[in-house]
Amino acid sequence: MRAQAYPNHIIGGNVFDKYHSSNPVAGLLVRNFLHTMLGMLAPLPIKHVLDIGCGEGYVLNLLCRQLKPEKAEGVDVVLDVVSRARHEHPHLAFSVASVYELPYATKCADLIVMSEVLEHLDDPAKALTEVRRVAARFCLFSVPHEPLWRILNVMRLTYLRDMGNTPGHVQHFSSRTFLAALREQFHVRQLAMPFPWLMALCERRDP
Repeated sequence: MRAQAYPNHIIGGNVFDKYHSSNPVAGLLVRNFLHTMLGMLAPLPIKHVLDIGCGEGYVLNLLCRQLKPEKAEGVDVVLDVVSRARHEHPHLAFSVASVYELPYATKCADLIVMSEVLEHLDDPAKALTEVRRVAARFCLFSVPHEPLWRILNVMRLTYLRDMGNTPGHVQHFSSRTFLAALREQFHVRQLAMPFPWLMALCERRDP
């Protein structure tokens, strides 16, 4: 666990590095999460991947190995995180920017990935509008599955003062509210529930 400094419009908290956890249960859940993601994306014709909220670049690097796009970029709002991503994955391109003001051209990326970002945003609708702008076609979103996520935290006696709410989570998505938020901007092609997350493959919807 580590503390991150976030801009005011991003509600941060302690960040658990689930991709390198030594906990066998966490490892099993994360492997299933990534297996589900790759299964949804593998059939798609992808040339340019943009990972928004890329963190240290683990998922973007995995997608590059599996999907083999011609171009891959990651963006995160935290400079220290982007610096680590650049160090860990020097073959990939990373930028520092807000999801509300992405430094990319309209319809620039075949695939946009936004994994566990929406729950940290004070204005998810505004963010999704900007994501749709830069999406050429496909988007994949994932969020913690609520209230299951908080129930699991309470069961393992974590964050009890906040009723199991992970620090920094200011949005809480059930499958219904997740789909409703996405359908404002996208066509939802597929919904998956890799325990304890929600994951949706979407296509850009023009007004």
